[in-house]
Amino acid sequence: MSAASPRFLWRRGFTLMEVMVAVMLIAVAMTTLMQLRNDSVGRAANGRSLSVAARLASQLLHEIEAAQVLDLFDGMNGDFAEDGFDDFSYVIALGDGSNYAENDDIDSNSPEWAWRDSLREREEDRVDEEGDAQRPEKTRVVIRVQYLSFDLEEREYRLEAMIDSWAVYRDFELYRELWGSNNEDRDAIQ
Repeated sequence: MSAASPRFLWRRGFTLMEVMVAVMLIAVAMTTLMQLRNDSVGRAANGRSLSVAARLASQLLHEIEAAQVLDLFDGMNGDFAEDGFDDFSYVIALGDGSNYAENDDIDSNSPEWAWRDSLREREEDRVDEEGDAQRPEKTRVVIRVQYLSFDLEEREYRLEAMIDSWAVYRDFELYRELWGSNNEDRDAIQ
């Protein structure tokens, strides 16, 4: 029996090969887990940036709808530093013919392209009795917000809406013409 004892003691430990395989498996598992963690952190950061871009674009759109943006013009650009988002910038496009609103993804044979062309033609045809061009009741406004993603790629969020022309151009005479005067105090302010 004494000859068998040392043999059992020798078999109770791990061989160098078993230890190396275990360490390799742990290393592969940890590397995979760290990659998954980094991917999820990157996706969360990109989702946050997209959410912030959407909120900032929506806020700017509401300011335009309320006629609070002074000296608004096609191609107006800036950033959101006043709101605490220095890395986010914007470009505003006004009207269907704006070069700042063009989307390269739109096929010239698509129904949207035909719709935009018909809007441009109708906008050009609006003339009053004296021959002065009239503003349409609605103006297409596109707000493009640019920002850097988690992987430092430049991304863009695009918000497009049809807004009352009086609000876009701050034309309060057009507002009165369209909506009349419901409140004399409001008319006195303007």
